[in-house]
Amino acid sequence: MSAISIAISVFLALASPSFGSLLARDDVAAQNCNHDFAYSWDDGLSLWQVDIVDEFTCIGGKTTFFVHGNNQGSCIYSEDHVQSLRYAFEAGHQIASNSWSNVDFSSLSQSQIDIEIQRLDEAIVKILGVKPRFFRAPQGQLSASTISYIESKHGKIVVSTDSDSGDIQGGASPEGNLAFYQNLAKQGKSKPHLSRSYATTVAGVDGLDFGSAETLINAGFKLISVAECLDTNAYEAVGSYGVRDSSWTCDGSWTSPATSTTCSQTYAAAADDKTCEKIGARFGVSGLAIYLANPYLNCGDIWAYTPVCIPTLAATLPTVCVQKYTAAKGDTCSKIAGLFGVTSEELFAANTFVNCNDIWQGTSFCIPKASNPTSCVSTYTASDGDTCKKIADKYGLNTAAIRNANTFVNCDDIWAHTPICIPGKTATNTATSTTTATTTTTTTTTTTTSTSTTTSASAAPTCVSTYSAAKGDTCLKIANNFGLSEQAIKNANTFVNCADIWEWTPICIPPGGSTSTSTTTTASGSGGCVSTYQPEVVTTCQKVGQLFGLSEAAIRTANSFVNCNDIWAWTPLCIPSGGSASTSSSAATTTSTAAASCVTTYSAGDNESCSTVATKFGLTEKAVYDANTFVTCGSIWRYTPLCIPPGGRGCTNTIKSWPGATCETIASNYGATAENIQFWNSFVTCNNIWTDTDICTSH
Repeated sequence: MSAISIAISVFLALASPSFGSLLARDDVAAQNCNHDFAYSWDDGLSLWQVDIVDEFTCIGGKTTFFVHGNNQGSCIYSEDHVQSLRYAFEAGHQIASNSWSNVDFSSLSQSQIDIEIQRLDEAIVKILGVKPRFFRAPQGQLSASTISYIESKHGKIVVSTDSDSGDIQGGASPEGNLAFYQNLAKQGKSKPHLSRSYATTVAGVDGLDFGSAETLINAGFKLISVAECLDTNAYEAVGSYGVRDSSWTCDGSWTSPATSTTCSQTYAAAADDKTCEKIGARFGVSGLAIYLANPYLNCGDIWAYTPVCIPTLAATLPTVCVQKYTAAKGDTCSKIAGLFGVTSEELFAANTFVNCNDIWQGTSFCIPKASNPTSCVSTYTASDGDTCKKIADKYGLNTAAIRNANTFVNCDDIWAHTPICIPGKTATNTATSTTTATTTTTTTTTTTTSTSTTTSASAAPTCVSTYSAAKGDTCLKIANNFGLSEQAIKNANTFVNCADIWEWTPICIPPGGSTSTSTTTTASGSGGCVSTYQPEVVTTCQKVGQLFGLSEAAIRTANSFVNCNDIWAWTPLCIPSGGSASTSSSAATTTSTAAASCVTTYSAGDNESCSTVATKFGLTEKAVYDANTFVTCGSIWRYTPLCIPPGGRGCTNTIKSWPGATCETIASNYGATAENIQFWNSFVTCNNIWTDTDICTSH
């Protein structure tokens, strides 16, 4: 810093009580709050963490846990710690970074600092689905250059404290901890504080039991998180909880996940992208997915032209909309695609909520950019000193092929860790495209390996429907549900680990299964229940399917909440179109809605009634009841699938909210505006949406 900058900083520190609002600007760690009181904890993984949460919940306050990944043999991935972290997170407390291990940062190189921060970030992403923005060093003060590096490289807000309780010092006691906070309380609520206690010490935890936090409440302080007291967000990216696999370990060495991520393409960030969320929205993935594929990014401030790896999951999902189109009467996907020079498959991939053969007049369509990009057969992570020529030589290509597939790079100065698209060996033959088409068979015969790899990289699988994975799903289980082979599911979803598929993962269901002819229309539509059926005894999807002339997979797809081998009596089941129930004698015993016409199916939330459902969808209470005569209108069970009849506002897509979701983040991920999300879901508080709430995302 210059002498003038230092002088200004000193002046602000002495003259302004809002010095803490600088956050971690340049080389200064935030030491105090802008307002109120942030009671925070270091060494946040503790046997007493649940007790701390309960104490703060009891007095109506919030706290912040700065956690380690592996501290003195205590591993963040242990089931006890996973559950206590989720318990704190779900109670609304902030989780922040205290580094992977309890080390003195002054002794670390930059590459060692990277591991300390990124390895913990990865663990918190897996456990909570969030990437923390806040960081506090575990031992001592950080140098100005280290603060600057952590902020610029990792996008962290670096904080310290203005009031350390000293619980970790020899001779510390609960009585001393209480006296420390009593002294702060005496200063009055007009003086904000960012305090630090230690969650692994008897002095700190028992001091809380003695009344340290309650003393502050009684003095008129509002106890809030560190993020709230600095008027900013606690997390850079918000997704959903991960599912435990073999990578949830503190043992062994660790490498950045970027080295194993397969990129469908490399994207040069635009000037207005700025965040992982915005780039994710362009390619139909979450901001969290973008971060996991590019852990070196500062997700809150991405520079223009930064090379960004777009993970494989995005290859078959919607890309950026170049314009919107309002459907006319009689439109089909094929007709609309022809108007805009895209394929029907590209159009449907950008508008998966529609039934391509029965499009409602007035439906709003995203028109994607026609795709004919360079096909990447693999992705290479650049090393120090790499050039286009060096990389081309590695893969037996010419320099022009690498340059054309990665137009954002300076071929003579490629940064280390840049994801590079490696095109197929036929990628440079653009001048002979017509000839190539007539000689494909010969080429395939002579260079089978090269050609087949290129073909598979460029050809997206055709999906007859998309299935949202349930907890415990594997490729084999999904294949059995849809009458397909395990290999067919693998080939259509190459990005998944077949033995460990995360809950809510969108799975492409390819043609050829037992539902490809009977349920394709329903699967690609917007709900499609022609009636609702309640079995009088315990039953299975197969038996219900037989009653209505449908396959087991058709019933499973329309009722993904059930265990197909053990459906409870009186469970309301959605019966999709395509069956032959009208000729079945068994159908006469159903308690259905007399084949009500449904524009979508809605899964009831807590404390639902016909009135609340009617309000959400712009219908009358009678219309909701007439379409669902099996329900008791004043008390509808949670998760009951409800038929939403025509005549209302017409929600065409409903999703489950994830931890930390807001109207703004949902809108960003689903191509809507925050205002529309609020209007379509008037029952929610936009900045505090409960996890797993049913949210309408399109009309």
